[in-house]
Amino acid sequence: MVGPAPAELRTTEVDRTLAMLATGQSVLLIGEAGSGKTTIARQVGEELRKAGWRIAQGQYLGMAKETLIEIAESIGQAAEGSAAQIRTDLTPDLCRNQTLLIVDDAHQWPVSIRLWLEKSLLPSGAVLLLTAIAPPRSGIFLKLPRIEIEAWGEEKIRSVLYSEAARIGLHLSASKAARIQAKAGGNPLLAKRVLTEAAHELDTEGDHREYLDLSPFVLAILSALSILRFIGLGLGDRQLYLIGGITMVIFFVARQIWQALPRKRSARLGQ
Repeated sequence: MVGPAPAELRTTEVDRTLAMLATGQSVLLIGEAGSGKTTIARQVGEELRKAGWRIAQGQYLGMAKETLIEIAESIGQAAEGSAAQIRTDLTPDLCRNQTLLIVDDAHQWPVSIRLWLEKSLLPSGAVLLLTAIAPPRSGIFLKLPRIEIEAWGEEKIRSVLYSEAARIGLHLSASKAARIQAKAGGNPLLAKRVLTEAAHELDTEGDHREYLDLSPFVLAILSALSILRFIGLGLGDRQLYLIGGITMVIFFVARQIWQALPRKRSARLGQ
């Protein structure tokens, strides 16, 4: 069984991004590592290039100036002088009609470039497509509308698993696919990695974790408080009995408040 390619399974996000960019609206794609942000950005760039757009892009590898040079070269522009001079020269060219600047993994880019995006390019009408993992709610990240890349469902992840298994010549049974999927969650890149590990008989637990399980700690605390109350009751120590009861009530209230709070997902692959 060979499923569709991963890029084909993100058509909703691709279409939504294309529709917003076509109106001149810059977009921020958010998702965990391996969720498909780069794939979506690449496909969006290819579709717009076919429609006659110029696509500018660069990859940050540790030096701001080199990144700016790469952006300039991607649209055939010479890059000379300091980083500040290159930014100045690039600004009017990137603000031309039907020009898109793709900034992949924008959360890793230096503040100097992010400020340039926010203070110079965005107000001048440039169209930007940023991708990021859990970006801060400040600066350029706060000003752009967000499209969140959701985790894939069971059917899509199975399609990726069977497609990758066919590519590497691995027979994938339904039970084995289910075990791999449980380790990978809804992350397509992680699913491929776990499948490769399975092909080489590497027994790993995977990186997919939603929340930390605190059940054993909760039970231990409740048991300790119950024992404290029984000791107080047995010794006739009213004060010890009351302390155990009050502490138990406080613990239950705190637990209810904790469960009502919004939770952040724990770190996954690449985070």
